[in-house]
Amino acid sequence: MDSEKLKKLQDIEARVADVEATYAGVKVEVEKAKLVATEPFYKRRYEIIAGKSDPTKEELESFSASQNASEVQSENRGVPYFWLSVFRGHSVIAEYVTKVCSVHNS
Repeated sequence: MDSEKLKKLQDIEARVADVEATYAGVKVEVEKAKLVATEPFYKRRYEIIAGKSDPTKEELESFSASQNASEVQSENRGVPYFWLSVFRGHSVIAEYVTKVCSVHNS
């Protein structure tokens, strides 16, 4: 009886593996399409964060109503303290961010 159960479980696992293999190719194609579709947004985000350009009037107008657009505009180019904020928010890296890091980026 136990060997029958084991054979049945092995059969189920083999079927699951077949389904996963079938959809693995589909998943890769969907991920490729997503990368192509999102690439312009990531490039634009990089330009703004790095200070290579400022948000356009249209981008600011389409910005969420919950945010104050004047907070987004700044005399500094890029996003102030972007990486410091990222590192502080990372569960592993945050413990390495010291007061000295914060002072030098103020």
